[in-house]
Amino acid sequence: MSETFEKKLSPNPRSITEYLRKLVQNWAEDEVIELRFLAEKPKPENYRFETSQILEATNCIVETNNRGLNAFAVVHPVLRQTPVSAKNKDIKRAFFAFVDADEKGAADRVRESKLFIPEMEVITGTKPFLRNHIYFRFDEPMNDMLRWSGLQKCLIKKFGTD
Repeated sequence: MSETFEKKLSPNPRSITEYLRKLVQNWAEDEVIELRFLAEKPKPENYRFETSQILEATNCIVETNNRGLNAFAVVHPVLRQTPVSAKNKDIKRAFFAFVDADEKGAADRVRESKLFIPEMEVITGTKPFLRNHIYFRFDEPMNDMLRWSGLQKCLIKKFGTD
C-alpha cells in the first residue's frame, strides 16, 4: 500500500527529459510532440516541439507548471502537418498502452499487477492519495487504433481507472 506524501510535487527537469525521450523513441522525422497545459479555463494551451527539441519541451513544461498549469503530453506521435490540438482521428499509431490511475487505490492496483512490465511511471499527485500514470511499451508500434482503443478499455475495466 502506498503512503501519502506531505511534500508538494514540483516539476523535475531530469525526469521530464527522460520521460519525453522514452516517449519519442522510434518516432519518425515528420512526427512531433504535442503538449497541453490545463487550468481552470475551458481551452488548454497547446505547444508543439520537434523530437530534437526535448530540452526546449522540458523547459516549457517546467515553466508552465510553475505558473500553476498541469502538463499533459499527447502520448502518441502527431504528424507535423496536423492542426494543433490533435484529435483521436489524427493519431495513426501507438507505442504504449497506459493507465491513468487517479482514483483512490488505483495506483497501488496497477503497481502490484503483473499483467505488463511497466516502461515508466509518472506521479501526478500524492494528496489525498497517490495518483499516477503507468506506461507499457509495445514491442512494435500498434497501427490499428481501434484495437488500441479496445486494449485501453480493457485496462480501464481491469484496474478501475479512467
